[in-house]
Order: sequence, then structure tokens, then C-alpha cells
Amino acid sequence: MKSRLEKVLDKMPSKKVDLKAQKVALTIIDDIDEVLGRGFGMEEFVQEAIDLANEKAMFARDVVRFDMNDAYIEAEELINDAIQKLSDLGVDDASIVPYLNQLNELEQLQETLMREIDNI
Repeated sequence: MKSRLEKVLDKMPSKKVDLKAQKVALTIIDDIDEVLGRGFGMEEFVQEAIDLANEKAMFARDVVRFDMNDAYIEAEELINDAIQKLSDLGVDDASIVPYLNQLNELEQLQETLMREIDNI
């Protein structure tokens, strides 16, 4: 008399099942998991780079807003003072025109730099 387990085993097909394909599929799944894990693992490095870029952009923005702007304001005041003194002396202020042009160039440079910083 056969046990219940033997009866069940007798009813199962006796032909061999080729598991090589399943083994390959499992290897591919492992590879996919590994590569995806590597991709997701890069997030920390990217976040650090973004944080560094934001920090550098903030520094650049501060230089433009404060240091460059201070230089602009000081140059503007000196130019206006020179124009006033030349006027008091009755001298033509044409010699100041190149400095006014440079002052305008400095203002445009500040605007250009701020746009570049904002694009970061």
C-alpha cells in the first residue's frame, strides 16, 4: 500500500522540466535589480552636487548684489562729484563720458551675470 505522498507523486508528470531558462531569467532579474539599485544609489551624490551648486550660486548672487553693486554706487557717486566739480570750475565735462559709459557697462554686466546665475 502506497502512502498518500507516493500517490500524489505518481500522479505528477514524469517528464523532466528544464529549469535553465528560469535560472537565466533569475540572473537577468538580479542584474536588473543591481543596475536599478546603482542608479537610485546615485541620488545622494547628485543631491550633494546640487547643494554645492546652489551654495556657489548664492555666493555669486551675493557678490553681484553687494560687492559689485557697492562698486557701482561708489563709482556713480564719484562720477557725479567729478561732474559737479568740473561744472563749478566751468570746465567741459566731456572727459567724464568714458567713465559714464563704463558705469553703464558695469550695470549691464551685473544684469547679465544675474541672468546667468538664475539659469544655474
